[in-house]
Amino acid sequence: RVLQGTQDEGRNITEILCELPCTPTIVALGSIFQKKCFVTCEQQILFAEPVDFSEATCLLLLSYYVFNLPYAYTVATTLEFLQREMFTINPPSGSKCMNARKLRKAVSCKIMTLMHHLR
Repeated sequence: RVLQGTQDEGRNITEILCELPCTPTIVALGSIFQKKCFVTCEQQILFAEPVDFSEATCLLLLSYYVFNLPYAYTVATTLEFLQREMFTINPPSGSKCMNARKLRKAVSCKIMTLMHHLR
């Protein structure tokens, strides 16, 4: 999951680090509409100051690139769509999505269809 879910506003981010996955994750304390989102990776907070959800989404995607990680299988299609449509990172072939067996070489047809409908 990209968004670990919203946690009670009274909780401290350090209290829940051990519960988080190793992949880059957004943790929202309270509502995602408040400026209280954190991006974590390998159970570490990447930025000490909380950010809003849109900035956390940017930081999440960038963390996959900075750390050269393949997209987590469960959120690969969503992240690839954001990469291609919102951030206009469009390699002609290939993907950061890790298939169950190997790195995928073609763009997902779901992503291409959605991008076509949005234009």
